[in-house]
Amino acid sequence: LYQYASGRDEAPVLSLLRESDVKSISNSTTPAFDITDEADARRILYLLCDSIAERMREQELRCRTVAVWIRDTNLVSSERQMQLPAASDLAAELVHASLTLLRQGWDMRRPLRSLGVRGCDLVSSRADTQSCRTGVPCVRQRLKLPSTASTHALAAPRCDGA
Repeated sequence: LYQYASGRDEAPVLSLLRESDVKSISNSTTPAFDITDEADARRILYLLCDSIAERMREQELRCRTVAVWIRDTNLVSSERQMQLPAASDLAAELVHASLTLLRQGWDMRRPLRSLGVRGCDLVSSRADTQSCRTGVPCVRQRLKLPSTASTHALAAPRCDGA
């Protein structure tokens, strides 16, 4: 331990391409109301995915898999996940995947009590330049939430020309 702390150990130098020690980044919420339609769920997903994407960028990580967790008013929970075409830290891509998963797993006749999103299968973004699947550099664009969710805009990255 002394050798390690003194910087005299024989441990190999780790690559930036190495898998992250952080296994996933997630966010969930139990709103003050039951989620009864896709519009309400979409507004919540925007907020959750924006938070996750921001935290991934702060830690220089991208996820290769997105998972959505739901719990209905009978407290029955389920989770669905899907792989992304490419590792991402872009809120817009997380929202798109989350909505796809929500539509597959939610019987809209049963209101939701809680909703969560998780980015997992994380990789470092330091070894790659910030670019979208098309190779075009990404820019930040302010996306407005649908009318009743919030009066402020969310920062969500998007690719030019995509």
